[in-house]
Amino acid sequence: MNNSKTWDAYKTQRNYVTKLKKQSINRYFIERCTGGSKSKDFWPTVKPFLTNKGCTSQKETILQENNKIITNQQEISEIFNDFFVNVAKNIGDNNVQVNDKHPSIEAISNKYSNGSTSNKLIFQPINEEFVSKRIGKINVKKATGIDGISPKILHAAKPVVIKPITQLVNLSLSTSIFPDSLKIAQVATVHKKNSVLEKGNYRPVSVLPAISKIFETAIENQLTKYFDDIFDHFLAAFRAGYGCQSTLLKILED
Repeated sequence: MNNSKTWDAYKTQRNYVTKLKKQSINRYFIERCTGGSKSKDFWPTVKPFLTNKGCTSQKETILQENNKIITNQQEISEIFNDFFVNVAKNIGDNNVQVNDKHPSIEAISNKYSNGSTSNKLIFQPINEEFVSKRIGKINVKKATGIDGISPKILHAAKPVVIKPITQLVNLSLSTSIFPDSLKIAQVATVHKKNSVLEKGNYRPVSVLPAISKIFETAIENQLTKYFDDIFDHFLAAFRAGYGCQSTLLKILED
């Protein structure tokens, strides 16, 4: 009799705990996914249940090369490195011809052939406010580069590192030398599709030091501003604020 009562009490408590668990899980997903796919918490919450890409377990890569199965990770790294370095080596080889007499090229050449110093690209020094804003825009969730300085640490140390980083960037701009240490990337392979044994089914992902983003932005901003005054307003490819629509509107309305 006592055993029966104990078992009934256990089942009651078990069912109650199961109910609380389901309610907690339901509340968790509602809180994190409210707002739909545009919510910053939506995909990090849902993605692990859709694919295995959210899994933290590290699975060693195995390749098939020349009808031979390769399991040695050092050898696999060399195979990937050789493949990625040479995969685009012959693209456009001897097929690209530049017509120096093209009207567009001649127009640009004639417009800026007077040798005026005002047309020369001269990098200007940046200030600490620029560096502070750039550090603030770096995503803290991004991976850490080979220097071991994570974006999160960079954010936390911002008051201390702003001045030396500003000095380093300005030195790079004045000497026209980009630091070699900031060019070194950690390269990881990501499987795209089809067989995992084929090297061609992987793509490389490079992780550069977080600080290099500040150098790159300082250069990119000034390059963009310089060429905006050179490029014709009909040239819209790969330019911020330009597109097919803007070009068509200029043709139709101007």
